[in-house]
Amino acid sequence: MPNNFFDVVDIATLNLDQIVSQLPGAPNWNSISGTTQGRYVNAFLQSQSVLEDHGINTAMRLAHFLGQGLIETGYLRYTSENLNYSASALRSVFGRYFETDEIAEQYARKPEMIANRAYGNRMGNGDEASGDGWKYRGRGFIQLTGKNNYVKFAALTGLPIDTDPDLISRDLQASIQVAAKFFESNDLSRFADMNDASKVSRGINFGNPDAGSPAHGESDRIWWTAKALDLFRVEIPDILNPRDGGRLEIGDKGDKVEEFQRLLAALGFAVGGFDGDFGPATKNAVIAFQQQAGLPVTGIINQATALAMDAALEAPPAANNRPNADANDVRETGSETPDDTNQIGAAGAVAGAAAVAGAASEILGGGEDTEDTPPEEAPPTSDPTPTPTETTTATATPTPTPAETASDGGGINWILVGCLVVVVIAVIYIFMRAGKIKKDQVKDYQEGKIV
Repeated sequence: MPNNFFDVVDIATLNLDQIVSQLPGAPNWNSISGTTQGRYVNAFLQSQSVLEDHGINTAMRLAHFLGQGLIETGYLRYTSENLNYSASALRSVFGRYFETDEIAEQYARKPEMIANRAYGNRMGNGDEASGDGWKYRGRGFIQLTGKNNYVKFAALTGLPIDTDPDLISRDLQASIQVAAKFFESNDLSRFADMNDASKVSRGINFGNPDAGSPAHGESDRIWWTAKALDLFRVEIPDILNPRDGGRLEIGDKGDKVEEFQRLLAALGFAVGGFDGDFGPATKNAVIAFQQQAGLPVTGIINQATALAMDAALEAPPAANNRPNADANDVRETGSETPDDTNQIGAAGAVAGAAAVAGAASEILGGGEDTEDTPPEEAPPTSDPTPTPTETTTATATPTPTPAETASDGGGINWILVGCLVVVVIAVIYIFMRAGKIKKDQVKDYQEGKIV
């Protein structure tokens, strides 16, 4: 598969910052050019022919090789194993060889003694007194460890690392060569092609891809392999459409990848979004479709797979056919979100109606209860002069002013008006929020983010 490592005419023209910027702390090339990290990067870039000779000749294989080397070397900082452990670290890492705290204290911070005890009488090494543990401690891009391995790979590479183990610490191109031979002889490219970073990790760490226990730092190895794969991916604008005999596989990018991601999502397979980047999630979706369709399971979109997807999408609507999915389709997946949003909206409506009714009653009710029958008016008189029976000194009852009349009824309660406005705004917000939640949920379902 084309990639931006092996397709360059002169490997030295690669932008070194592309690799260096992936390391912890994101150093730039100028800051590491004279360091062990810089030496490893240069050795790596100068080893194109060696890597190709050992079958590390695709972006996927290269990413797995680099991802493992990053962890083995402490992000390209170590050429040999760091054994300067504290007592507590010895008990954690090599507990079976440092059985008590007292023994661990005797060896703490003494790397040579630690190596001879921890590696003595195994991996072809002599006993602790032989010094083989220290002589054949971990070195190089994959931290080759143990006399058996040094002897084996001396024979396989022609490098005298059995008699001069420090060669792979001094010469980092020799280190890359030994690591590439290790990768090849343990058939790790096969697992790299499947993008199975766990098996590659265990093959590196234990020499056995099928080991039952996780490799040391396995989660970090998987993570950095994925980052390395991102580094070596390249968009191929003129890639042939799978329908016409081309193929799409992990590492590919572009519009055609996005097209098939959308198609897979429409068929009910989660691809994690439409980014046009054929990554592990897309590969897993392709595998799931191939299994369902009875096709060879490769994780690659070839012509047969592409045409089968088209045929499946053109079939009569089914539960996993998503182009026109709505809230009912989402609900059938077991998600309660559409129902929840309906309940939120209904609750908001009930609360709003109750609040409006109560507030309106208070505002418009006029305060105290009054008679429905209006008061009788006094008959008009033509003579405003008081009759003799009236007392001229009595004080006349004043006619109420409009303002006074209003105050008798309690006036408009502006606090209630304000509360009513707040309630109405809250109800509107609840309705809008409930609708957005439902809309987002349906969109995620259509895009394959929800299975």
